[in-house]
Amino acid sequence: MTRIPPLVTHTIRPNYVCSQEDTSRFHHIDPLPCGEVPELTFARVRTELLQMPRTVILEATDEYLHVLCRSLIFRFPDDLKCLLCEREGVIHVGSSSRYGFYDLGVNRRRVERLRRRLQSS
Repeated sequence: MTRIPPLVTHTIRPNYVCSQEDTSRFHHIDPLPCGEVPELTFARVRTELLQMPRTVILEATDEYLHVLCRSLIFRFPDDLKCLLCEREGVIHVGSSSRYGFYDLGVNRRRVERLRRRLQSS
């Protein structure tokens, strides 16, 4: 089995969100629900992410997805990672800025946008 890296590097900096973060209300975000067919939902996550502008897949397996998202103006890189956890019935998600101290809420908005797109399709 391939070792899956952590979704984010937990720090005190306010530049990430993660569904596996349970010690900080600021950093925590709810995981994405799997639905009745987890593999199908995870495939939809991949499809939705590929439709987002300035987003490329860096690594993808049946249960793990790592994409690079770039900001509109300065092209700052952010990492978005998803981990299918069928046992819990969720897709854990983490989105973090590679640079800077504060992300101005960009990572939280990105995950919530993905959540809305999954709910509407």
